[in-house]
Amino acid sequence: MNLIDQRIAAWGGPFCVVTFGSGLLLAGFVPPPSPSLDAMHIAAIYQAKAMLIQIGMILGLFGIAGYMSLVGAISVQLFRIKGISRLPPYMQLGAGAIGVLTVMFPVMIFAMAAFRPERDPNLTQLLNDAGWLIIIPAFPTFIAQFARLRRGRIARQKPHTGLPALVCLL
Repeated sequence: MNLIDQRIAAWGGPFCVVTFGSGLLLAGFVPPPSPSLDAMHIAAIYQAKAMLIQIGMILGLFGIAGYMSLVGAISVQLFRIKGISRLPPYMQLGAGAIGVLTVMFPVMIFAMAAFRPERDPNLTQLLNDAGWLIIIPAFPTFIAQFARLRRGRIARQKPHTGLPALVCLL
């Protein structure tokens, strides 16, 4: 991966934040629906905002693609650092890949719930709950990913590896 490819891939991070965040806002998922809402209320949300949720989740899927490219660029940079084991770059790449899937599946589930909003409210609530119960516990994979990234940043020996210090110290 040459430097130009890496820089383009690194722009996947801001692209993900803007696109995925816009999708969540458009869908009305910031803040998420209260878990105490009954099936009728959840179904009413999906019925009233079906098109907005669908468009928002499509934007979210595009944003996740940007995140994938960022994961690749960061992994390449970690492999370049001399003096560290191969574990941090592989853990970073693996955690990033798992992170993509654990966000992509709930986004698809939310889109599925909005695709046929007239279905039984209990099924809509089930899909909504499944999406949130998958996406919320995904955060440990991101913690593992950024911990490996920080380890690589601390261990680097060159004055500049291309990894922004602010990203690594999150």
